[in-house]
Amino acid sequence: MTETLLNKLNEKDYIKSRVDDQIKWYDAKSTLNQKMYKRLKFFEIFFSVSIPVLTAIQAGSDIGWILYLIGLFGALIALFSGILSLNKYHEKWINFRTTAENLKRERIFYITGMGPFAESRIGKNRYPTLVERIEAILANENTEWGKYMMENKDNNSASESKK
Repeated sequence: MTETLLNKLNEKDYIKSRVDDQIKWYDAKSTLNQKMYKRLKFFEIFFSVSIPVLTAIQAGSDIGWILYLIGLFGALIALFSGILSLNKYHEKWINFRTTAENLKRERIFYITGMGPFAESRIGKNRYPTLVERIEAILANENTEWGKYMMENKDNNSASESKK
């Protein structure tokens, strides 16, 4: 954040428009990714457990359609596993939750004047320290996201070059 913008935003505006807004965003993204991960993982487990049961039922009967159901469940397991692997819902859930909690912790420390914002550590003007620490958390998240995107780009390029 530039020095000019920092001077224009007072503490309350910065906390409301930047910190609280980012906490809400990361919290919402974490919740969304957690729900997607748990839903897909539930169905992956459900269909995995169903296959041996259906196989046992099929072995003792002449119900032919069960074989098709077993095949369908196997395909769904592969589909859900692929979606989980491709979209990285679990990793995103953890990363977004970690960032949201780090932002919340900094906000609480700042409001209470504790931890890194104790007057004995930084004097009376705590606001620039808050901005530096919040922006460092957000920059770190952006850096990690960039690394993740580059790794996936490299992995996708390597996969495509093998074709």
